[in-house]
Amino acid sequence: MNIENKLRPIYIAKILLERTDEDHVFTTNELIDILEREYHISAHRTTVSDDIQVLAQAGLDVDMIKSTQNKYRVLSRTFDLAEIKLLIDAVESSKFITEKKSECLIKKLQKLASIHSADALKRNLKACSRFKPDNEEVFFINGNSFPICQYNFALIFIYLLYRSCDGHIRAT
Repeated sequence: MNIENKLRPIYIAKILLERTDEDHVFTTNELIDILEREYHISAHRTTVSDDIQVLAQAGLDVDMIKSTQNKYRVLSRTFDLAEIKLLIDAVESSKFITEKKSECLIKKLQKLASIHSADALKRNLKACSRFKPDNEEVFFINGNSFPICQYNFALIFIYLLYRSCDGHIRAT
């Protein structure tokens, strides 16, 4: 078995996850064209159908619409659109995640949905009263606190005072 045969189902899963949803489908021929054009992998319609059956058996929620040209789409993902929006809102409103890290995390969260849902995920909840730190280390310090809590050690947080956009002094 050559490497193309091993990669083909992985690429089909990637295409379906990134580009299909309840409203957007691909026919078998469209999948064959994308595989050839973007990944330089040739495929036959029965091979694509077999690969999709393997992906479904592996747990990917692929829906097949039977017609003269079968159509495929991914219906459910790890997170639905409302959950991703909620996570993005939490990241954008977080006081301890820097603006740069927020943008990076939001881009990663957007990849959990299809490309057709990307516009719906652009929320931009930036408010003048929301303070975002410049120190990138805060994010990593927070991530390192988990092992400390696991061993029942005490954590001490030191809060800072800052002047907000409206001139008020606030504590974090």
